[in-house]
Amino acid sequence: MAVDVGFAVSGVAVFERVMETDANHWYRLRDLRCIRTLKDAAKRHRLRADEDVDRVGQMARGLLDLILHYEVKRAVVELPNAGAINYNACRAMSLASGMIVAVMEASGIAVEYYTPRQTRYAACQKYDPSKKEIVAAMLAKYPELGQVALAIDRENCADALATFEAARAGNLTRL
Repeated sequence: MAVDVGFAVSGVAVFERVMETDANHWYRLRDLRCIRTLKDAAKRHRLRADEDVDRVGQMARGLLDLILHYEVKRAVVELPNAGAINYNACRAMSLASGMIVAVMEASGIAVEYYTPRQTRYAACQKYDPSKKEIVAAMLAKYPELGQVALAIDRENCADALATFEAARAGNLTRL
């Protein structure tokens, strides 16, 4: 499983290991999707912290459902960077980081974490590609990405695929 974790949207790619002679084809993509959290439109919560807890729970449940359904044993995760533009974005990134670490640890999954810089480089062989370049590079490698309807979801799924590409040089995908 490869995850581009976020607070509102997380891109997830689930792979199945297949043993072939070509090292580039050891894994087959089984599922590609985004998990979304919903804002509290009815304003049931009086405090922002209440809504935060609700949304973290939604994301954790979505990830756990996939982990259980596909019997995931290994994961590679792109953690959000600390370069947030404001307090709210920094808060959301912190919540997403804590949630993904807790879910992986509680599930007993072997996990490797990657930075956005590492995943961007793995996708495009440069450190500052645009989102469009990342999507184009991952679309060339994984045509299934073209079936993702929304552009924002395609970007998050492309980041999850790029995280998997970054992990190809790591230890976890070779186990």
